[in-house]
Amino acid sequence: MHGRIRLSDDEWRRLLTPEQFRITRQQGTGPPCSGRYHDFHGVGVYRCVCCGNELFSSRDKSLIPEQWPTFWAPVRQDSISTSPHIVQFLVRTAVKCGRCDAHLEYMLPERRPPAWTRYLINSTALLFHDERCTATSGAGALVSRAGGQNMAEATGGAG
Repeated sequence: MHGRIRLSDDEWRRLLTPEQFRITRQQGTGPPCSGRYHDFHGVGVYRCVCCGNELFSSRDKSLIPEQWPTFWAPVRQDSISTSPHIVQFLVRTAVKCGRCDAHLEYMLPERRPPAWTRYLINSTALLFHDERCTATSGAGALVSRAGGQNMAEATGGAG
């Protein structure tokens, strides 16, 4: 993982769609059982829509459609971060991108294997990178096109 990315809200607004900004930067959520990756079974890696950070592998994705795409483990422990988040008087564990702090959704304890944790991730916060292709699209593609620089360096912002 490359260095941390810190951009202003105005910079994020220019790079993301209004829905991506609402979900990832304002800790929004979407309707359950919706989104392009809800019942998607491609083979590859799911990346952060904001910065392109690798988050989850399709090998660790639940095959049973749940409310949101559900994963058993991140690609690397530093791919994500977690923190307590109070929503409607309930304390949940929020999941964020380990590189740019994009809100991804929530982590829930699990009572059965293959893991003891489920990561419920909003499709809007993800970009899928097919293992058979090398193209990347969306705001996260700026990281690739910048030759490995972080997005702040690529856009002239502070790193």
